[in-house]
Amino acid sequence: MTLTWSKGTVKIALSQGDGLTVDADIISGLAVSKAVDAELLDGTPCFTVTHIATGRRATHHFRFDSMADARACAEALAHLPVDWEEANSPTFKKQWLVEAVTAISALCGGFLVESPMDGPVGGHA
Repeated sequence: MTLTWSKGTVKIALSQGDGLTVDADIISGLAVSKAVDAELLDGTPCFTVTHIATGRRATHHFRFDSMADARACAEALAHLPVDWEEANSPTFKKQWLVEAVTAISALCGGFLVESPMDGPVGGHA
């Protein structure tokens, strides 16, 4: 399977309000962009993978130190037997998918926002 990236804008769902539109790299129904809800402790941005159809994070609580790491994660997720273009696929509720996304996020260098100890020296917010 050959994957093709494109540039675009994506609406990110926020807990309050209608959401926020951000510039993103797009692949197979997934978008990679700067995170709007987290940054590294030194103030530098971190990155996230978003499921475009819902505007929600595809990588749950994981963020990435670099755009390259987030892109690698999105590419790996795009290879899973999932139609990321759908908004409400029954596959999204399957335990195997949650575990696969968690493992791929960690393998691609993702860190948990809720746990600053998961990050490199300097830490994450």
